[in-house]
Amino acid sequence: MKPNKLIVKLLAAFIIFSFFLVGCQKDADVSPVDVTFKMISDKTWYLSYTKEGTALKTYIGQPTYFITLLSNNTTRDSDGLTGSYTLSSNGSKLKLSVQAKTRNGSAVSYSYDVVSVGSNNMVLSFSTAGQSSLTTLYYSIKQ
Repeated sequence: MKPNKLIVKLLAAFIIFSFFLVGCQKDADVSPVDVTFKMISDKTWYLSYTKEGTALKTYIGQPTYFITLLSNNTTRDSDGLTGSYTLSSNGSKLKLSVQAKTRNGSAVSYSYDVVSVGSNNMVLSFSTAGQSSLTTLYYSIKQ
């Protein structure tokens, strides 16, 4: 008995469709926190600019502040602070929080809103109590 050409074509179409369906599925378990962590970790970030209100200050071409964020969640910076950092999300914003100690052992903690992150650039912002304007920090890595 010879197979029906229509059945063979339908079976071939089903197999091809199955490959496309399996090949096009996205990993829905990847969170913005995980992606951001992979983008910022194991890099030293150098402060390029600060913007407070409308005032822009550049640090390009001069010794400047840097912070190193490692994949084991530890950090150190040019001010001598060492400690740990975490990334978290409240649904709409990512937050970078640092718990560190100064060279003399005093505890310091601070946090930033993550405005944007790229492979070579990171923008963070914060405002302090009693301060009406937002301070934005523009970082880049040296290649």
